[in-house]
Amino acid sequence: MGEGGECLRDDLFGEDVEGVIDRILDSASVLSVAETLRSQFDGELARRIATLRELRIRAKRRFGVDAPPFLTANGLEQATHPRLASRRSDEIHSQIGQSRIWDATCGIGVDGRALARGGSQVVLGDLDPETLSFATENLRRDGHRGWAVRADARSRAVRADVVLLDPDRRVAGRRSLDPEAWSPTLSESLEIAARFDGACLKLAPGLDPLLLPDLPTDWVSVDGSLTEVTVWAGNLAVRDANLRRVLALKSDGTEVRFEGRPTTIDAWEPEDAANVTWLAVPDPGLLRSDLLATLAEQQGLRPLAPQLAWLGGTHPPTSPLLRGHPVLGSAPLDRKKVRALLGEHDVGAVTVLKRGHPDLAEVLARRFRGPGSKPGLLAVGRLERGHRAWLIGPAAV
Repeated sequence: MGEGGECLRDDLFGEDVEGVIDRILDSASVLSVAETLRSQFDGELARRIATLRELRIRAKRRFGVDAPPFLTANGLEQATHPRLASRRSDEIHSQIGQSRIWDATCGIGVDGRALARGGSQVVLGDLDPETLSFATENLRRDGHRGWAVRADARSRAVRADVVLLDPDRRVAGRRSLDPEAWSPTLSESLEIAARFDGACLKLAPGLDPLLLPDLPTDWVSVDGSLTEVTVWAGNLAVRDANLRRVLALKSDGTEVRFEGRPTTIDAWEPEDAANVTWLAVPDPGLLRSDLLATLAEQQGLRPLAPQLAWLGGTHPPTSPLLRGHPVLGSAPLDRKKVRALLGEHDVGAVTVLKRGHPDLAEVLARRFRGPGSKPGLLAVGRLERGHRAWLIGPAAV
């Protein structure tokens, strides 16, 4: 498939297939679905339609109504959330306007759709022919023409203004945090980026910040889950590289951002940590970007312990990147003492949040169930000496 080539036609793209999927999409009966498909399509196509139906159901649960219609299992697992793709498209277009963009590792084309909606000419690239065909059809169904190139991202097959790269982080079927084991590697990705006026690299959210290049970098979460690290290069690198940025995309459509430089802050002494009146749970982007202490200092809060990523203080946090809970009381993590604390507040069954404890939260919830009648929320964390439990109320809105 060459540059400017049309998407390879696939039997899955037929109107008759689409009509059948629409009818069986919400069917609860696996047997009914199988019978419907076998009666209208040959065995291999029926199997592929059944797989596509299941993937669409999963994609709708994960992405909502904006999920692309044609999916592969690997493509869905690795796909960018449509809200993040849309936000990235807005940022690119705000800097350089409508351009020719090579989505060099396009997957099922979520980013490509967002960029095309922004008015750019999108060239889709991937090595897998089915994935590339699906991505191109997804653009076509969205009302946009997609140019498709079956090529390695390291090739010089495409001329464009901007390149978008998402290296494959799987090594022997498992995800790797070694950027020089990726395909393309991080160093190769930076070499590719340097050939274009602008570049955007989508990297693993758990990557050590010390391994990142000296370029403007975002740590992005969607609905409280850290999704990716975004690195900007060329004419998209428009801010101070020393200013790290956390972006949190919320389910209500809002976006929260925080910029700063990493700093340090002293944790509470154990006796003070035991008596905080507010406990704050941070957005995961603050942890991976090393900006938790920076925001804590601005908020007048401190970590509950040196290695404990919860903040505490005497007042509720005001940043939407911190989920603040009022503290009703605390006790050392001793079954008798915790049950006594819960009994004081008529708490029975508990949901457990934990940091630094080897046991599963569900195991701790059974172990520390209180004698009362009300449900409760218990935060269990490791201090410098032993563990402690804080009985906390619902997050303040």
